[in-house]
Amino acid sequence: MGAEYLYILLDLHKDDFCKIIDAVGLETLIKKQKHYDRLDRAERELAAKERYLQAKARLEEIEAEKASLEQIVSSYKQPA
Repeated sequence: MGAEYLYILLDLHKDDFCKIIDAVGLETLIKKQKHYDRLDRAERELAAKERYLQAKARLEEIEAEKASLEQIVSSYKQPA
């Protein structure tokens, strides 16, 4: 892992990122690689779970709407 990975992961403005590197030191941050990897993985898993929950809720809405429409269609009596 290098500075590029940290720069992308932290998603900071370039100047802010450089200030952090100057203050803390690149080696200190690189030693935390496993921690950053865990944070990155957790963020991706959370985003996937949020997409899943949104999709599940939307499917439930669609199923409820479909049931309502089917009821309207089945209750309609066509003139003979």
